[in-house]
Amino acid sequence: MDIIEQLSIRFRSVRFSPLDVFNDPFELLPDTAIVETPEFYRLLKPHYVSEIKAQQPLLNEEQTERECRQRFEDNVLIRKREAVKELLDFRPARILCLSKIAPDNPKALLLWAHYTENHAGMVLEFDDAHPWIQQHTYKQGERHDYKEVQYSTKRVGWNGLEPAEEFLYTKSQCWIYEQEVRLIRFVGDKEFDTSKVDALVKYPPEMLLSVTLGVNNTQETDVREALAASHDPSHVVLYRAELHLDEYNLTLKKLSR
Repeated sequence: MDIIEQLSIRFRSVRFSPLDVFNDPFELLPDTAIVETPEFYRLLKPHYVSEIKAQQPLLNEEQTERECRQRFEDNVLIRKREAVKELLDFRPARILCLSKIAPDNPKALLLWAHYTENHAGMVLEFDDAHPWIQQHTYKQGERHDYKEVQYSTKRVGWNGLEPAEEFLYTKSQCWIYEQEVRLIRFVGDKEFDTSKVDALVKYPPEMLLSVTLGVNNTQETDVREALAASHDPSHVVLYRAELHLDEYNLTLKKLSR
């Protein structure tokens, strides 16, 4: 097992991953339409006026206004590229990504291929009714978010000079097959353990319901040992995914504990 799988089972910890390990480069990236708005022009205008007066002191007020607007229009693409760079450089969120799709659902085949190293990994099933998940938003004193991901053909826009809050849980329509639910925390969270991997958080032992080994998983012994070493593992059901004999699907075989 890799370190994340061991930590998840043996030490009952999950990783709230930083965005630089995600496979979607648009993660938490709103559009850049803000830099074209009248509000943004008003912010930049004093700079333009100062610059123009230094370069062309004989221009009257009307000419100066025209020159300001021209410079604003001429620099749209530059501002957009700068905005994207700044947004990519400042993304302090850490995200735990979960899926509502069961491991033996035909729709899970892509998830197995993309997120378990071609069915060589495993799937952990959590109790989605547990307060650790359901009340994640309401932890006192710290900003957390718990939302089902919304899928859209358009990037999220802006509320005033801030991205609309939906940018935290909106993704491209092409990811809709994942049926993702996400828990979000931010750098500095009191529960983060960074001693082994960035942003590990312990979860309640009773929240883990089952572990399903992939078709190509060869680590059953390691998983059993990790379960035995964890706290109160008796309720956790262990399965192995097997190829359906007739359909493009998987069946789950319950393994004895």
